[in-house]
Amino acid sequence: MKKVKEMKEVKVIQVNTISEKGKRLGRPANPESQRQKNLILKEELREQGLLKKGRPVNPNSKKQMREKERIEFLKNGGVIKKGRPKMKKEEI
Repeated sequence: MKKVKEMKEVKVIQVNTISEKGKRLGRPANPESQRQKNLILKEELREQGLLKKGRPVNPNSKKQMREKERIEFLKNGGVIKKGRPKMKKEEI
């Protein structure tokens, strides 16, 4: 399966098929090859939500604790200021 990104949504186009204009898309692939079997298996696991990418999150790490505090701060009506603070001008 090949993903082609259009304006607002991602449209999935099956590889090795004929497009709307009659043009064959992609290079021919052997559906019995080990790679194609692995791709099909990964797609099924992804649909079931069992395939996860990346390193697992440690909920007790410093960063995750900081993130939890930040989320709680925002939920309680806190505001995170962005940018450089304004300088106080001295009046003469």
